[in-house]
Amino acid sequence: VQTCALPISGKVSGGTFSIPTTSDFSDGVHSLTATETDAANLTSAASAALSAKVNPSAPTLTSVVGQPVNGGTITVAGTGEAGDTIALFSGATKVGSGTVGNNGAFTISTTTDFNAGKYTITATETDGDGLTSVSSAGLAVTVAPATPVITVSGAQSVESGTATAITGVSVADSNGGIVTVTLSDSHGAL
Repeated sequence: VQTCALPISGKVSGGTFSIPTTSDFSDGVHSLTATETDAANLTSAASAALSAKVNPSAPTLTSVVGQPVNGGTITVAGTGEAGDTIALFSGATKVGSGTVGNNGAFTISTTTDFNAGKYTITATETDGDGLTSVSSAGLAVTVAPATPVITVSGAQSVESGTATAITGVSVADSNGGIVTVTLSDSHGAL
């Protein structure tokens, strides 16, 4: 709980008051009290403390680190408040977490593997008081297909002008979507 003197004042009207603060509060739990001064300049004792919780700002996801590939993790970089915990999400599912470094930066890999496709990763930040920010802006991530495996049936060398069967396996789209495989040799596309 953070306490600080914030000498602000306002007028009581109809037995109630509303006083906007003149300073921004850092994230954390703050303890607010009030005193009342009457027309004779007599001041009351401080009121019971009111606990005000200020959530941290949302972290910023700045980039995808490397090129994510089908069946692997996604690594993102970003910024936040040093020492806070970052949680990564794909939709509403938590897919990883890590800590903001002393320099205000983080690089976090998901603990979940992703299939080839397009995803949006968001993040929240939780401070030492257990207060959590709103979600960050989304970071678009494209997970590339895995490298296909090809085999040549029969001999590994053929005569010029002779056709040969080339087969392969691609796990690029486990959902049955169309995948294009381009074959090439040292002279270019076949």
